[in-house]
Amino acid sequence: MKLTMDRIYLIGFYLLSILLMTRGLHIVEYCLISGGTLALIAIATSLFHTNHSKMDLFVNKLRVVGKIMLAAVLTALLIKGIIFLSS
Repeated sequence: MKLTMDRIYLIGFYLLSILLMTRGLHIVEYCLISGGTLALIAIATSLFHTNHSKMDLFVNKLRVVGKIMLAAVLTALLIKGIIFLSS
């Protein structure tokens, strides 16, 4: 059940990211805000947790979120390119 909820959250994050980038938020701003937030969370987590197995799980989740961010940026670029070419 937890895996299903995690996937739903990732899909929601992906769709929300694309919606934000195609509706006015610049791609660079999105990358800076999202990347900075992920970096802050990673620093805080590494400072307060000493259990390496939990850190490994966290790093794997962080990689997945990073991949979702990259996919959202590429999709937004594709959508903006299609809109630009069609106009």
